Amino acid sequence: MTPPAAHAKALKTAVPKAEAEPKNHLRLVRGPEIRRGVLGTLLLTVLFLTLFAIAAMQAVLVQGQMKLDAVSRTISTREKERELVALVVAEREAPDRIQRAAAELGLVQPPNVVFLQAVPTTARSATATSR
Repeated sequence: MTPPAAHAKALKTAVPKAEAEPKNHLRLVRGPEIRRGVLGTLLLTVLFLTLFAIAAMQAVLVQGQMKLDAVSRTISTREKERELVALVVAEREAPDRIQRAAAELGLVQPPNVVFLQAVPTTARSATATSR
């Protein structure tokens, strides 16, 4: 070997290859940090949407309850009106009141009551006698 070649070979064997090369093989990796940020944003978004959906459902329930209360009030009002009308009808249908109203109109009780009896006839005999 020639002295320069031997010298170059000695340099190569004396200095390890890893130390001779610059440390450019290391680099900054930001993957997990970015993933944590995206994951946090996603979780916050899901939490917000869930809370918003719960609030919307509560609003729908409150509106439904308000309608139900209004219908309940209407029903109770109508029931009271029906009870009043039933009371008026019962007072007007009372036999004493009907007799007083008849007396005010000049109607009197007949002295004797006669009940008439209907004689059953067939349809054919009724038409034959009418001819």
